[in-house]
Amino acid sequence: MEGGSAAPADTLSAIFRTEYFNGSDWSTMSIDNCTAIARSAVTYPDGAIDDGDNLNVTVGGGQTTGSYASMTSSQINFQSGDAGQTFSAPGAGNIGAFSVTASVSAQPWLQFDWDGDGQHDDASLPAAQYDFSSFFRGHDRVLYWGQQ
Repeated sequence: MEGGSAAPADTLSAIFRTEYFNGSDWSTMSIDNCTAIARSAVTYPDGAIDDGDNLNVTVGGGQTTGSYASMTSSQINFQSGDAGQTFSAPGAGNIGAFSVTASVSAQPWLQFDWDGDGQHDDASLPAAQYDFSSFFRGHDRVLYWGQQ
């Protein structure tokens, strides 16, 4: 899971995908069509998203809603290694940031040495920070601006 930034009037596409290390860089596990993470393992500011109300996050005076390309009442499914996570625009003038965490304790093949202790057993992914702000408007001549 990786954070990102967007202007308050733009939908924010967020990276939440399964990856592998190819020897020099991380690559999306594009053949992964079977990983599923329980919604109870993903936490937004108000709590785990197995409670659908917690998919809504207050940003300034507005609200953003998290969504996934393939989500059931109990899990988030990855297709071609990607969960297809996005956050809706909170509306012009509504700026703010929030964090999302995820546990992969039920998926030991996704655990990694996030704390640098030499053991690939960390079941919680580092928190992803999402930011809707006015400083990321970009330039009118840029057709696509990727995440930071």
